[in-house]
Amino acid sequence: MDASKKPADRAGISVRAMLVGAVLCGAIAVGLPYGEFVLNGTQLGLNSSTPAAFFLLFLLVAFVQPLLGLVRQDWLFSRAELLSIAVMMMITTAIAARGFISIAVPILTGIFYFASPENNWEELLLPHVPTWLIPYDAQAIQGFYEGLPEGAHGGAGMPFPIRLASSEAVSTTPEALRDHALEVTNATVEAVSRVDERSDLWEVR
Repeated sequence: MDASKKPADRAGISVRAMLVGAVLCGAIAVGLPYGEFVLNGTQLGLNSSTPAAFFLLFLLVAFVQPLLGLVRQDWLFSRAELLSIAVMMMITTAIAARGFISIAVPILTGIFYFASPENNWEELLLPHVPTWLIPYDAQAIQGFYEGLPEGAHGGAGMPFPIRLASSEAVSTTPEALRDHALEVTNATVEAVSRVDERSDLWEVR
């Protein structure tokens, strides 16, 4: 692409447009779920109008574009570049919000939270769900729907469990694994247990 051309004359998708779009898409992919699930704030991906994408596009056109023009005119984004960035952000907003994440996360956790003697999900559904697919920590799932206790943020009031899978069976005890095989930073390992009595899958708290 000839950088000496005026921005309006340049056509096609450029590398810099893809890089800028990727950075903005990353901000959307992290910011939307965090704002909705953690902060319980404004849902910027609530509908198909993708407000988060248009908000960032507004900032790009209203503030970044004039600054680029003040430095060098040929640094301005062309219409094709702005359109490419906008489309990337719109698709990401849909996936990070109502298009996928906002639906998938409640589905993955709801099978536990809404299980009851009346619907019998514990016997009808749970045995058919792979252990790697959904979280199995009842306290974490309850915190997702009802919120953390006052003053608790992740590890302070509610242990954050992780699962360790090995390619072969590990012949050791949970206590030995906890005391001698695991090393963590800025945290403590409270307990180690087998998942479904398996020797190749462990849950660490």
